[in-house]
Amino acid sequence: MTALVFDVPLPPRALSSNGAHGHWASKARAKAEYRETVSWLAKAAMLQTNWPVAVAWPRQVDLLFGIKGARKEGRYQPRDESNALSAFKAGFDGMVDAGVVRDDSRRWMHLGETRITAEDGPWVRITVTVAEADLYNADPADREWHLSPLPLKGSAHVAGTKPKAWSKR
Repeated sequence: MTALVFDVPLPPRALSSNGAHGHWASKARAKAEYRETVSWLAKAAMLQTNWPVAVAWPRQVDLLFGIKGARKEGRYQPRDESNALSAFKAGFDGMVDAGVVRDDSRRWMHLGETRITAEDGPWVRITVTVAEADLYNADPADREWHLSPLPLKGSAHVAGTKPKAWSKR
């Protein structure tokens, strides 16, 4: 299977982990808007390339942050990879919403290479590939669970009823 490659805008400055950037509500609004933007752009890329919705296998995600011209557009211009990843957390959530990855836990999403370039931008180039299952030390007994489909909306679990094991005793 080939890789899914698509570009999204850099995160807004409000999502920077360096210092306070206004009221908590404005940060929450910026986070929700960025999550939705990444989700829609990921869905569009999936439709263009016939990329399957993530159900069975873990995915590896590589990020390239192009920061050239970011300040002119009012975007965050990360200086190091750890701050870039912190600001992109809402982007990972948007990728889960779109179905690019099943979940952003280490079981379903392997964070590959994260790089920053000042030569091009402003964008984040996301490359998603199917990861090798052995990266997660998956137990062979879990194979059936790995291959099970996501719960459908309207199923008992999603509608709010809990399995007996979760009930108060």
